[in-house]
Amino acid sequence: YHGPRFVYFLMLPIALWTARFLPLLAERFGSGSTAHRVGVYGFLCAGAIALTVSVPFRARLYAATYPTSRFDADSAATSAAVENALVFVRESWGAQMVARMWALGVSRSDAEHLYWQSDACALEEGIHAAEQSGLHGQAALDALTPLMHPVGTTRPSPFSPDSSERYVAGTTYTPRCVKRIEEDRAGFTLLAPFLLAHGGGNIYARDLDEQNPLLVEQYPDRPVYLLKPASSEIGAPFKFYPLNRDSLIHTASALSASIPADR
Repeated sequence: YHGPRFVYFLMLPIALWTARFLPLLAERFGSGSTAHRVGVYGFLCAGAIALTVSVPFRARLYAATYPTSRFDADSAATSAAVENALVFVRESWGAQMVARMWALGVSRSDAEHLYWQSDACALEEGIHAAEQSGLHGQAALDALTPLMHPVGTTRPSPFSPDSSERYVAGTTYTPRCVKRIEEDRAGFTLLAPFLLAHGGGNIYARDLDEQNPLLVEQYPDRPVYLLKPASSEIGAPFKFYPLNRDSLIHTASALSASIPADR
């Protein structure tokens, strides 16, 4: 993710040109000429700036960004004695809504447009209603499309640490939406890096709140945990929080009963 990723193919000629630059100056203008001295001093200054400013700055910058990508989930699970478990990874409210729209059969592009042009709370309630009604594909898209606002009328959420969530002035947040905001403020991360973690026999899955119990029932012999940062602060340590299986399964039974049979 970092570094000159767009100029990798230029590295070979750049290295050759750099190595040849000072000899060419000496050949063209003479060794010790003004042009040659300026080139030498320029190299020395560039090296000094890189060592004292650029490299330390980049090191600090990279150390403070993308903590999830560097998190060793397997070692953390071993330290927390989490083995053969089902681990739900808490993503942001916005990321959860996008995944739920995919599950409703809404295309990636349509889900993106809905996400960026709809108030987050209105979209949450619309997705929930579509899930409860068993809508899928075009029917789900038709139900969610009226929630969209003209481009430029939504703004970053003033309530959540995830500024990608959109807000329309004057919208009243329902208890369901308030709960989602509180979860965002309690800390969230990304699921993708954990899909590469296989130590301890653990299974990592996206936390989808009310949908989680349906997955719990498929793994009756596994303990269940929630994995998330301890807070919403950048660099906050990750923690495994044990969940009560019986409570989750009871919720699953109630949820299954509320979903139409053709879903």
